[in-house]
Amino acid sequence: WLAFVGGTNLWVRNMQTARVRHLDVSKSDRSLFWSPDSRRIAFSADGDLHSVDILTETRKELGRGTRARGGSWNQEGRILLSGIDELATGGGKNVERTENGPGESHYWPWFLPDGKHFVYTARSADPSRAGIFLASMEQTGNGVQLFPTASKAEVVPASGGHPRYLLYVRDSVLLAHALDPSS
Repeated sequence: WLAFVGGTNLWVRNMQTARVRHLDVSKSDRSLFWSPDSRRIAFSADGDLHSVDILTETRKELGRGTRARGGSWNQEGRILLSGIDELATGGGKNVERTENGPGESHYWPWFLPDGKHFVYTARSADPSRAGIFLASMEQTGNGVQLFPTASKAEVVPASGGHPRYLLYVRDSVLLAHALDPSS
């Protein structure tokens, strides 16, 4: 499946049949992310975070007053949002997972397959606090800087004997680095 926003409408395309279909949700912004089973899409609308089942179109509210500018959802149902905050499911206050310093912002979290580690992008005037970082859900605070770039990072799962890769852009070049979170 491919999900995309056209205007403020949410659409999905079945990549096997090429069939495109509109999902009946209210205005959606462009910050979409998938559930770990690839059955639901999370999106922000009217200042709240929602999800919709791509087959049944069943909609569920995930968080009130929560706008997501990027997010990631692990197998345990934990959701990280740009910030980097963990969504408080069932109400309550979101939990800050990284520490934004003055003039600093953290974006585009992406869970690794273990569901415990994640990468995110930090922007800061201080080069030692900017770039792509690796962090853990088991600790708070900033993670370890992997690469000094302002690019979004995504993880491609291991398959066919190939390792897991971290993809990002530096100096207008797409780069892929083999990723082993245990090292």
